Formats: sequence, C-alpha cells, structure tokens
Amino acid sequence: MLPSSDRTPTPSPSHSKHLASGLAAVILLILTTIFYPAVFSVDESLLDLRCAVRGEVEPDTNIVLVYFDAEDISALGGWPLRRNYYALLIEIMSRLDAKVVGLDVFLGTRNREFPEYDTLLAAVIKRSGNVILSSYYKSVAPSTSDSSPRGGDRPPGEADRAIIWKGEGYHAPHGDFSEHAAAVGHTNFLEPTVRRVPLIVADTAQEIGAFFAEVLKVYSRRENTPAGWDKGQEVRTNFLGPLGVFRAFRSVEVIRSFEYSRLGIGPTIPLQTFEGKIVLLGIVAEGLGSFYPTPFSQGFAPIGVHATLIDNALQNRFLSDTGRWSGLLISLLILLMSVAIIYWRDDAIGVLLVVGIYGIYLILTQLAFSYFTIILPTVQPGLVLAVPLGVMIFVEHRATQDLLASIKREKSSIESRLREKELQLGLLERELTDEMIDPTRPSQTELTERVKQIKDEIRLLSSQVADLESDRSLMSAGQGVHQFEGIVYDRQSKMGGVVAMIDKVARTSANVLVFGESGTGKELVAKAIHKRSERRNGPFVAVNCGALTETLLETELFGHEKGAFTGAVKDKPGRFELANDGTIFLDEIAETSPAFQVKLLRVLQEGEFERVGSVRTVKVDVRVIAASNKNLKSLIDQKKFREDLYYRLNVFSIEIPPLRDRLPDIAALTAHFLRSEGHSLAVSETVMSLLTQYRWPGNVRELETAIKRAAILSKSENRSLLRVKDFPTEIQSSVNALLDLEDKILDLLRSKHFSRSSISETAHELGGLNRGTVGEYFRGLCLTSFFEHKWDIKSASRAVAGTDDPEVTARVSRKISEYIRNLTAEIDREESFEEVRSHLNAKYKNLPQRYHQVLDEVVRAYLDAKWE
Repeated sequence: MLPSSDRTPTPSPSHSKHLASGLAAVILLILTTIFYPAVFSVDESLLDLRCAVRGEVEPDTNIVLVYFDAEDISALGGWPLRRNYYALLIEIMSRLDAKVVGLDVFLGTRNREFPEYDTLLAAVIKRSGNVILSSYYKSVAPSTSDSSPRGGDRPPGEADRAIIWKGEGYHAPHGDFSEHAAAVGHTNFLEPTVRRVPLIVADTAQEIGAFFAEVLKVYSRRENTPAGWDKGQEVRTNFLGPLGVFRAFRSVEVIRSFEYSRLGIGPTIPLQTFEGKIVLLGIVAEGLGSFYPTPFSQGFAPIGVHATLIDNALQNRFLSDTGRWSGLLISLLILLMSVAIIYWRDDAIGVLLVVGIYGIYLILTQLAFSYFTIILPTVQPGLVLAVPLGVMIFVEHRATQDLLASIKREKSSIESRLREKELQLGLLERELTDEMIDPTRPSQTELTERVKQIKDEIRLLSSQVADLESDRSLMSAGQGVHQFEGIVYDRQSKMGGVVAMIDKVARTSANVLVFGESGTGKELVAKAIHKRSERRNGPFVAVNCGALTETLLETELFGHEKGAFTGAVKDKPGRFELANDGTIFLDEIAETSPAFQVKLLRVLQEGEFERVGSVRTVKVDVRVIAASNKNLKSLIDQKKFREDLYYRLNVFSIEIPPLRDRLPDIAALTAHFLRSEGHSLAVSETVMSLLTQYRWPGNVRELETAIKRAAILSKSENRSLLRVKDFPTEIQSSVNALLDLEDKILDLLRSKHFSRSSISETAHELGGLNRGTVGEYFRGLCLTSFFEHKWDIKSASRAVAGTDDPEVTARVSRKISEYIRNLTAEIDREESFEEVRSHLNAKYKNLPQRYHQVLDEVVRAYLDAKWE
C-alpha cells in the first residue's frame, strides 16, 4: 500500500524566532534603502550578464552608419582627414535624400592649411540643412541648483524639467560650422561604461542637448512625430549588440558606389539604403578617439553608442529601474512570502521553497529586462532573504546541536549503567561457578535468579542504547525494492508472486477474486489489475459492500429512477453504469445477503440489470474484481454465500499475504513511508527490530499509520530519529517480548537438540513466527558466541548448545561453520572494512539489530587475520 500524498505540515515551535528574523530583515531593508542606497547599484554590475542571457537585438532600420576606419583614413591621406571628405559625404547623403546626418567628428578649429575645405564644408552644411554637429564639455557633474541660463524663458514643455547636470569647459564647433548646422549636441557620457547619458548639460551661458537627442529632434520635426522620451534628466543605454548589428558601411565604399552610380555603373552597395534614414558619420579607428566597454564588446566606438541611443529612443527601449522605494516594496513582498513559508514549514523543504521563490523572481527579472527593458532589483532581495534564512539555519543548527548533546548525554548515562550491570553480571557468574564447585555454599537458586534479572536489565539497557542510534539497514533498503503500480515490495518477499499473478491476470477480461486480511492492500491490487489491463483508459469504480445496507447497496450499484422511492428526486445512474468499459471493485463481497447475490449473479452472467423503479434493461461491459477478508468456502458451507456466485467471481483468485509473513517488505515499506513524511527522517535500531517482530494485525495500513504518528511526534520535538516512545502503546509493549524472544528461541532449539526441523517447529510454537526470523536469531546467537569465545568454534558450539553432548554440539558446530563460510566467501581481505561492509548488506538485512555490532566485529577480526 502507498500512503496518501496529502500531508498537512505542523507549525514549528520556533516560530517566534523566525518572525523575529523576518522583522530584523524588514528593518535592515528599510535602513539600507534610506542610508545605503548604493546597494541598488550592485545590480548595475549584473547588466552584462542580463544582456548576455537576452542576446543581441535587431536595431531600428531607420539608422545607418557610415564610418572611417584605419584603412579608409590611410587611403585618404592619413589623419587628420581633409574636411572636403566630410563635405563630400554630407553632399552624397543630401543627394540620396537622407533625413538627418549626424557628424560625430569634432570640428573645433579652422584648418589653416586648407581653409578652402572649411569654406566648402560650411557651405554644404548650410545647403543640406539637416546636419547635426558634435561638441563636448571637459567635465560634467551633478548640480544642486538650477543653472539654466534661461530660467523662466524655457520653451513650453521644458518648464517642469530641472537641469541637474552642470558642465565646465565647453568645446563647441567652430562658428563657421555651428551657425549653419541644424543643431549641435554634446557627446558627454556620465560614466566609463556609457550606460547613462545626460539629456541636457548646462553652464552659465547655455544649455546643450545630447548629440543623439538633437539628431532625434531634427528627425522628429521632419517626420512630424513627437519625441515623447525626453522628459527626464538622463537616459540609460540599452545595448543591442556589437557594432555589427547596425547597418554600417565604410566611407570609401559609399563614395565609390555613388561615383559608380553617376557613371551608370552598378554600385557595390545599395544606395537606396540611405533614403529617409538617420545617417551617422564617425571614426572607428583605434587610437583616434575613445572606445568604451559594453556587454558585447570591449571596444565600442562612440558612433555605435549614439546609434544605440537613437534606437532606444525610436523603439522606446531605454533601460529603466523601479527606483529605491519601489525596490523596497518588491523586496518586502518577497520577504513576507518567504517568512510565511518558513513559518509554515521550517525544514529543508521550506528552505528549498524560499530558494525556489527567489529563483522564480530572478527569472521574472530577466524577462522584465529582456521584454520590457526594466531593471528589477535582485541583490537587495537576496541580501534581505539571507537574514531569515540565516537565522533559521542558525536556529536549526543550534537546536540540532542541543538535541545531539542531549542524546549523547542520555546515551552516555545508559552505557555507563550498562557497563555497571555487565560488571555485576561477571561477578555473579563467577560466584555462581564457585557455588557449583563448592557444595557447602548456600543454595544457588537465588544467584541464578539474580543472574537472570541482571541479563534482562542488560538487554533492556542495550535496547535503550540502540533506540538512540539510527538504523543503518534502511540506507540500503532501496536495493532490491520494487514498485509495481503503487505496490511496494522486496524482491525476496512473497509479494513477488502476487505481482507476477497480477501481471498475468490483467491481460485478460476475466473476473478476479482477491483475498487478504484488512489493510493488506486489496484495492491497490485491484487498481493495479485495472491499470495493466486493456481497460486502463476506462473508469475504475470502487464500492465497499459492507458499508451499505442491502437496499442502499442495490440503489448504489444499479441506480434508480426518479420517483422510485421517497427522496428519489431525479434519475441516478448506478456504479455498474459508471464503470461501463472499465472495472468495478466490490470490496467486502462476503457482507452481501444471498438475496442480493442473486441480482449480482445476473449482472455477471448477462451483463444487464434494471435500475430500481425501472423496467428498462441496461446493458454494460464491466470487469468485476471482488475482495474479501473472509473464507468464502466456509461461508458457502454455512449457506451465507452462494456457491454459483463464488465460481462466477473466482475465475482467478489472488491471495495477499499478511504483513507478518512479508518480513523483507517491512524495511522497504518503512523506508517508503519515511520518505513520504520527510527525507531526513530515520528510525532507531530498536524501532526497526520492533517493526520487524511486531505481528501487525492491521497489516500495511497499520504500519503506515504508525510511521505517520511517530513522524509527527518526532518532528514536534525537532528530532529526525523516530524512537520507541513515538509509536503506539501496543507496539511499545512488544519491547519486553522482543527482549525475551532470544531466550525463548534458544530454549526451544535446545529442547529439540537443534534437529533439522527445529527452526520450523520453534517458529510454529512461538505463535506462527516467521521461520526466517527464528533462523536469523539463531545466526545472531551463533555469531555472538563465536565472538565471545575468541573465535573458538568448539567453545562457541558448547555455549550455544548448552550441553556437552557431542552429537548436539556437532550440529551447532556445523551451523556456525556454515555461517562463517557464507560470510567469508564475500570478503576480500585486500579491501577496507568500509568497502567490505558495503558489499555485505544482504548479511545484515534480516539479522536483528542487536547482532549487527557483533557481525561488524567478526568481519573486522577476519580482515585482521585474527581467525581463519
């Protein structure tokens, strides 16, 4: 049986500490927002990563670059270039109907060597009427006051915009050029990474707009479209990719193609590309001007920066952030969600959920950046989340350390009492030996009883020590464990045969009768048959026949017509109709009356029935799986169950063994249920022994309930180890029986002189105990005696046999030798104990926990060549 996956976690007792940590995080969040806003700037360093994740973006097609590279400059006579080339390119752009030309080359002085070229350039600029020239300030800094030279005389639309950038050392183009230019713009950036650009820089005499902004103003006037983006003091560059993402052409190629076109020769580049476009002219040669690092290039030319800014304006994709206070609200929201999760579940799952929320938020921030060019804060929420998570981890660590210290103290105290009792036992045994040698001493009855009492106390203390140690066998419980349509079983279990039968039966459409005690998983078997059958896509309908009276059961199975009886206000289809083309599971079929069984028999034979209150026959195609926890043949003899119905149902029968007969499955099911309650949970060695020896009258359902109960109690005390006290009273009470079991098994085996059938007979006399359990106890007793008698098989055999009878001791000696041979056959003395131990899981698996340490010592002694 599988447990239900629905589980309501219980609040942790450390809630107040988590709430306090959340409050501390809120205070930290507010204080950093007010007094240390630089924490938001940390996100700037992540922009390169965000751009890399987003990838390159296609720029606006209205932007075209014409550049002079090192090869062009060399071909045109070297630097500085003669200004007739600039004039020629501007004239070509005018002839090709370019809408705007931005010249990103500073023309600060006249050229005394070729003044005629300056005159030519000024004339071309004037004639074109669409040329924007570049200028720059030596330095730009924030201004605490309005340094506008125009004050209240600003143009409409600019009156509400404070000029916060102050420039010093303005370098303008020479007057011959600037007076004929359509506009002049500054090329200053606010930082080396050119991510921020001031829209306007002012000095005491004037306000200068950004170069890209002036280009766009001219373009907007010519296109008769409003700018709409220039309402702030600065813009943030959203880089699209390297320079190559833009349409760019070498200046020499443009000049050559234009001349080819005039001569009627086909141009090397499409000249119609420039028509109606924004054309930027600039230099991209290393050593001539500044180059800037960007997310896509370590040397990005200024002309590329201006082109990027123009694209951002045209496409409305400048970067924007949420601001300090919006970032505060976002961080606060994430923090509140995280504190709520930690309050609800303060374990590893809670931590993973909080980390998962932050991970989802990071994904959302990337999507916001990629598709909406918004920079959401990531560092500040992460830092704030670290506070409650750190406090939670610290609190849990301290609690775990305190719990471990408490367990160590408890274990040390028990071990101290155990050593004291062992010492008392040794003294009493020597005294008893002296009593037997010297008949003049008082009666030995009292000493014998005292020895027995001390042994019982030692066993109890040993059990308490084991209850503080995690069971290691569950670590290997996954080896050999299978799951079949929800059925968990070990490959050595009897359930293997049941699963094989299910697989065979499922392929047919025959009816099936499932037998098994309550809680063994009969419905789970029925579902497995359905899922493996050709009807798997049809419905599976389950009905508990024992939970309904005969009248209600008939209505439930066959349905009823409106008005068939009081309360029948509408037609209702029965379960057989609902299960058409599928499977119906009739649990507790033995609880039905013989009269009702007749009606059920007709459905099985003919596949038809009538609803209650109806004369219309309904035909269905349904596979019937019935189940019972009673002996139906006995009920047939008592005339309580129809024989013809039994044979109609019993085409195939499957009997599910009770859990007490599925010893290998207990560890597998325990590990499975523990995983359902929490991956960090484990059971103690004593608990595992109890679970193995308990009779489990409620079978798998009782085991699941017991594990769930123990898990809740252990977690309420912040423990991950399930101990005896966490289990129901009836399971705890079996501790004493568990302690006496060893003596009972040994006494019964001795009384049978360890004959060939002694183990089976002993199991039967102990109330039907599993034969394998008796055999494993006997193996543990033999290994313990072998260890206690310093690896002497003869002495160990006599101690186990309890007699000097050579025939009996020989039988025991053969079994000890057999156990030793089977053990050493799988041991390589070249390996370490840990390596050998990992290979011997099968030798430990069914051996009672109390003997595991003894087996460890036997293996270590063999590796150390203390015995052969």
